[in-house]
Amino acid sequence: MPTTAVAGVRKLNATGLVAKALFVETKMTGNANFTTPVPPIATITTARGALETAIVVAMDGGKTAHLDKRMKEAALILLLIEEAGYVTSVSGGDEAKIISSGFDVRKVPTPIGVLDAPGDLRANLTEFPGQARLRWNSVYGGYTYIVYRKPDGAEDSEFVAVATVTRANYLDEGLATGKFYWYKVVAIGAAGPSPASDPAKTLIG
Repeated sequence: MPTTAVAGVRKLNATGLVAKALFVETKMTGNANFTTPVPPIATITTARGALETAIVVAMDGGKTAHLDKRMKEAALILLLIEEAGYVTSVSGGDEAKIISSGFDVRKVPTPIGVLDAPGDLRANLTEFPGQARLRWNSVYGGYTYIVYRKPDGAEDSEFVAVATVTRANYLDEGLATGKFYWYKVVAIGAAGPSPASDPAKTLIG
């Protein structure tokens, strides 16, 4: 699973940002894994010092001082994000190297790819006439399911989509009693539709 460096600044306040920058400066200075930092560590040090000064001034200052502090926070955040990108690139996703830089580590999920067909499709009667309760095994990576139905004796090409659901079950209603119906289900994921499930048949009461 690919690994990237994360700046880890999203929830930090100004003093937390200063501490984070100082930690990265300490870990990156003289780090043999990252010999040509972009931006240079000295640039981060300067921005961190400017923010420290702005924090002190803003304690007794007005709106202008607080605005200046926020601007210096933003500048330091951008530098740290850029540095995290450099670390990701140079480390080649090596988790130990990323950790040595002082940045956080994030695992990048591997794409799931084509989904498996939904398994164990069951179509059963309910206590009410004209209904069929469908259940099947959920598919990892599937975020919706399309339910198809055809009357008994119809060709497979006559399966029609009757519902799109997000759970691995569906209640089909308004069916003709005393007749057989066939069902199949397809899962939909990021890579598109899965193969269809094995069909299931039920007699509607």
